[in-house]
Amino acid sequence: MNRRTALKVGASVTFLAGTGLYGGYRLLPPGRSRTLEGVDVLARRLYISLDEDQRAETCVAYDHPMRQYHNRGVWGGGRSILFGFNREQRSILTDLLYAGLSEEGRERVPEEYFSRWTGVHLMRVLICGDPTASPYQMILTGTHLNLRLGGKSREGAAFGGPQVYGDQRGNERAGLPGNLYRDQFLLGQRLLRSLDAGRRKEALLEDAPVQTQIELQGRHGAFPGISVADLSPEGKALAHQLVGRIFSTYPPDDETYP
Repeated sequence: MNRRTALKVGASVTFLAGTGLYGGYRLLPPGRSRTLEGVDVLARRLYISLDEDQRAETCVAYDHPMRQYHNRGVWGGGRSILFGFNREQRSILTDLLYAGLSEEGRERVPEEYFSRWTGVHLMRVLICGDPTASPYQMILTGTHLNLRLGGKSREGAAFGGPQVYGDQRGNERAGLPGNLYRDQFLLGQRLLRSLDAGRRKEALLEDAPVQTQIELQGRHGAFPGISVADLSPEGKALAHQLVGRIFSTYPPDDETYP
């Protein structure tokens, strides 16, 4: 091999390596911006950037049934983020994930077992309504994650619940060691132990409810278990702490939604 051929081969290898690095960079999950814009601003930016194909798969009407599907999020609806959006759009979606959480939540949800290394790339996004003209709501869904962003619920409905399930660390091990939401688990244990034998039996269900059969029931719903109003002062305080820990994942403004 003469010098000229060697230089050509070297240049080709360098080009291919550079192409591979560039392609790898494009597939890496974007990091969050140092300064986060508000959810509404980010939602509008994303919505305006969508092309026709993206809009067709990502956007539905505000009253679409998927918006009120609380159990499994938008699996089967919305658009996959990794190959469905360009890098700039994925950067906006990353910022949306962080902007939709409290400071505590930003230390937890992005660090969950299934999102720690992949970021938003293994999630889907569904936009209900038009972020440039309310009402609207965005839903980010991943494995064991269903995060609603922007726009107050027109029905005044709460969503979410104990988040231990979202992080798989400590799964099937006594005490859930290393789980990001272990504090909720410990508070739940303390609440259960504060009950006498009769009330504990009343509070426990033999079988867990089927997730897809759990629906919002409104003010006049019928729920199993013990009413918080009937707990002892200690039990009420523990229940209050537990709900507070669940809410601590979300921004304060979201906690006061009507």
